[in-house]
Amino acid sequence: MRLVDPDAPFEPDNKSFEQIADAYVELVKRVQPQGPYALFGVCVHGNIALEVARRLIAGGDEVAGLFIKDVWAPAYSAHVRDNRKIRLLNKVHDGLLRLRRWRRGELSMFDVLRYYPIIRSRRLFLAMERFFGNTLEMETRLLSTTSQGAFVSYLAAARNRYMPETYPGDVVMFKTNESPAGRHFDISLGWKAVVSGKFDIAELEEIVVSRGVEIGTVEAAARIEATLTRAEGGRA
Repeated sequence: MRLVDPDAPFEPDNKSFEQIADAYVELVKRVQPQGPYALFGVCVHGNIALEVARRLIAGGDEVAGLFIKDVWAPAYSAHVRDNRKIRLLNKVHDGLLRLRRWRRGELSMFDVLRYYPIIRSRRLFLAMERFFGNTLEMETRLLSTTSQGAFVSYLAAARNRYMPETYPGDVVMFKTNESPAGRHFDISLGWKAVVSGKFDIAELEEIVVSRGVEIGTVEAAARIEATLTRAEGGRA
């Protein structure tokens, strides 16, 4: 479900994350006027899915299932940014993840290198352009002009100014190798402090849909179906 036209230029505004969620609620209601609803979101879209679900419940609607994948609670993201050791461990994790995705052909080398702040300097950027040639130039232009990319950046900036209120419903979080693990990281990525309902973690190594390859989608779909079936049985 898209809030913006991917083929049209996106013009950002100063709306809060909550105001953006209100726009999504209107869109959901336009497509399906009455619940029960099932919502799914990845990364920042998981944050918006939770806020939309919270608003639907506050308005008297039923949310049968809220599913998020590798989503960090905003307060936990701030905690990681403020802790030098954990921040460094997360950067190492993200860098290794990008390299694995590059080896599988899911990312270009430019996507791997632009992760590092030093690469963003103009001098190095031009050197990369000379090395990678037209491919880099094309990717740079696409990254800066595509409306979906601009919208995701806009959504992330709004999310960084937002702290969610308590979510009263149940949540299933799919946690894959995209999320860092180990004793320095909260297994719930901060959500147990936000969700007052049942919070389940479904651990899968990967959930990937890329270039005709699907990994983990059957297992994820089965978990979603089981959750929605239980919710339907509870209404009977």
